[in-house]
Amino acid sequence: MHTRGAKSEHVDHKATRSSPRKRGKEMSAGGDEAIADLMDRFAKALSAGDGAAVAQLWTVPAFVLYDGGARPVATIEEVEAFFSNAKEQYAARGIDEARPEIQAIDWMTSQLANVTVRWPYIDQAGKEIGEESSTYTVRQGEKNTFKIQVVVMHGEKKKAH
Repeated sequence: MHTRGAKSEHVDHKATRSSPRKRGKEMSAGGDEAIADLMDRFAKALSAGDGAAVAQLWTVPAFVLYDGGARPVATIEEVEAFFSNAKEQYAARGIDEARPEIQAIDWMTSQLANVTVRWPYIDQAGKEIGEESSTYTVRQGEKNTFKIQVVVMHGEKKKAH
């Protein structure tokens, strides 16, 4: 995630599309690409510190599950508030960029998929300093667009020196 005041030459937030593992039901037409696009837009909005843009990628009610608990999300405004400080929180930990790497897409129905994403943490020098991963349950809505409805956070790993 790009977080410093200085602009980088080029930051590519494209979700890695290295043949993620696929299983489950028949997917919707163009579903894998639409999901990759969703993750690309998510990374771009996080990098810009744009909580409103992040919120537009979610549908409510939503749910976030993590080791420390669970959080229901009732409104888009809650999503926006949650992500509005992500850029600053990453910067405080030395994280300049996080890019989505799609690890697996599990189609549960033609309109619902679980998407496992690895988010490597990149510092200003371009070095990977850690990572986190999550599984997102996404739902197809209007015009073949997908939105996030559930997130299961797998946790964070620091890179061994």
